[in-house]
This record gives sequence, structure tokens and C-alpha cells, in this order.
Amino acid sequence: MRLSQKMTVASFFIAVFIVGLDSFIISALLPTISAAFGTSVSAVGLGVTLYAVFYAVGAPIIAPFSERLPRKRMIMIGLALFTLATFLCGLAKNIAFFYVARSLAGLGAAMFTPNVFAYIGGNFSKENIGKVMGIVMSALSLSIAIGVPIGSFIAGALNWNWTFFCSSIFAAVSFILILAFAQRDSVPDVEKRDSPFSHYRNVFTTPKAVLGLLAELLWMYGFYAVYTFVGTYASSTFHLSVEAIGLVFVAYGVSNFVTTFSSGLISNAWGMKRAVLVAGLVSVVTYIILGLHGLPLVAFVVVLAVMAFAQGIGVPQFTTFNATVLPESRTTMTSLNSSFLYLGLTIGSALGGLLFQHISFLAVGISALISTLLAVLVTGKIM
Repeated sequence: MRLSQKMTVASFFIAVFIVGLDSFIISALLPTISAAFGTSVSAVGLGVTLYAVFYAVGAPIIAPFSERLPRKRMIMIGLALFTLATFLCGLAKNIAFFYVARSLAGLGAAMFTPNVFAYIGGNFSKENIGKVMGIVMSALSLSIAIGVPIGSFIAGALNWNWTFFCSSIFAAVSFILILAFAQRDSVPDVEKRDSPFSHYRNVFTTPKAVLGLLAELLWMYGFYAVYTFVGTYASSTFHLSVEAIGLVFVAYGVSNFVTTFSSGLISNAWGMKRAVLVAGLVSVVTYIILGLHGLPLVAFVVVLAVMAFAQGIGVPQFTTFNATVLPESRTTMTSLNSSFLYLGLTIGSALGGLLFQHISFLAVGISALISTLLAVLVTGKIM
């Protein structure tokens, strides 16, 4: 890759790291922010919901219009809105202002992230797309592993406002780097399409595209059903403190970062289909082992790290496939990919919660096993 491309990847990495941190850090700051606003933790938690809703709903609405504009321009607009909204979160003095700022941040992320993946799919060589996608996506894992602890430290040493201020500063730095190094891509050819929403018709009348989104949904259900409740299960099973649970997730984040970062090399060596197959089979084994009674804590952490390792291989394959399957509707596909990810999260946390509460964590793992195997079967048909 040329130096300008390497710098573009680096700037995307920084920006995606900050966007990921903004999503994850809020959970650690809930008690502090609720105390500052004099309201309940659940009320502040609504800020998480608003961010997710504006992202999940905003991305597919914005996407068809993005197809008519250079992707670099959409990346810059989205990142600028995200940066401003994150800064406003730090300035918030009441819950209503915080809600507005979090909603705007979600909307900015909805404009930014899918266009980054679409840009990668359209501006790097076939040999480099998977590698670049893995590197940029690994920033999300790193935001869990080191971003959340650092953000929490900043909140403790200064106050919670400075966590958002620092995030906005780094987002601004990435904005400058992207502006300087990302090449200006041409406006996509949309002459054959009579309206922006014709891209949806293109997506939903292309079997490979529909199945790619279905595979994403099935895979993400399995992952999030287990991931959402693994901390609670570990806490009750091993009687761990909040700090100890945090260290368990650091182990997860580090393991996931390592494989996500190198997932492109793995897919180039194995091919997408084999990478998903191996990652899927390893994942379903870990889903079951994690729910077994009598598993020592050290073994539990090791198995969780193996699960993270497998996810780091598998998840980037779906994003890469969905970013490249329909070049003429690339942004729409990457936006829908993000929405289906959030849909998998929503269903996984909801249905997984019912299974966890009324049956067992092992039942959650079994449901994840079924969903993941279905995702692997669908993948075998399209990749």
C-alpha cells in the first residue's frame, strides 16, 4: 500500500476506536453520570438506547442518499457531527441535554461507520480489502480492552465530562488526518437508478445480498446472546467483584483485537468460507463449555479468550462480504450490515435474557450454537 493509504487506514483506526469507545464507555460511567444529574442509572442508560436507536435507524435511512455523494464527504460530515456531539455530551448539565447529544452522536456514527467500510470496499485492492477491514474493525476490540479502562481512569482522576472531552479531541485529530490523507473518491454512478431508495430494491432482489445480511443477523444473535450475560454469569458463579469482571473482559478484548487485526491475513490464506467455518465451529464449542458447571475460573477465562479469538476471525468476514457483494449499492449494504448487527444484538440480549433468567446460561449457549451453525450453513451458500 502507498503511504497515503497507510495513513488513511491509521486515521480510520483512530476514529473507529473513538466511536467504539463512545459506545462502550457509557456503561462504566452510568453511576457517576446519574449522580451528577441527580437521576437514576436507568434514566441515564436511556442515553445508550437513544444512541443505538439513532444509529440503527439512521444508517439505513441515510445510506441510499450517501450512494449519490463521494464517500469521503459522508465520512467527514458524519465524523464532524460525532465529534461535536461527543463534546456536547461533556458539556451536558442535565439529562435532557445529554439525551440530545447522545442521539446526535449516534446519528453521526451512523453516517460515519458504514461509509468507512464502504470506502474500504471501493478504494483498496482485492488483496488488501480483507486485511484493511480487519485492521480497522480491530479498533473496536481495542476500545474494549484498553479504551474503557483508560476512559474510566480519566473519569476518576478528573471527572466524567473529561472522558467525552478527550474522546472529542482524538476524534478531531482523526478528522484532520482523514481530510489530509484519504483520497477523494468519485461520485458513484447512479444514473441508472430512478431514486435513492432503488438501492434497497437492488439489495433485496439480490439473493446473495439478502443471505449475507441473514448470516450477519444469525451470527450476531449467537454472539450477543452469550456475550451480554457472560459477565453476570461469571459474577454469580465465581463471586467476582466488578473490578475482577472488568479484568475478565480485558482478556476478551485483547484476544479479540489480536485476531481481528490479522483476520484479513487469515481470510487470504484460508478463504472467507473456511475462515467462517473454523470460527463458527470453535465458537459453538466455547458457547457450550462456558455454560458447564464446575469449570474453574482460569479455564473459564481461557475459553472466553478462545471465543474472542474465533469471533475476531469470523465477524470481519461478514462485514467484508457485505461491503463487496454489491459495488453499486455498497453504502446501503454496509449500513444494512450495521443495522442487522444491532438487530442481532437486540434479539440476542432479549431472548438470551429470557433463557438466562428462566432456564440457564447453558440454554443461552445452546440457542447461540443453533444460530451460529445456521449462519455457517448460509455462508456456505454465498461465499
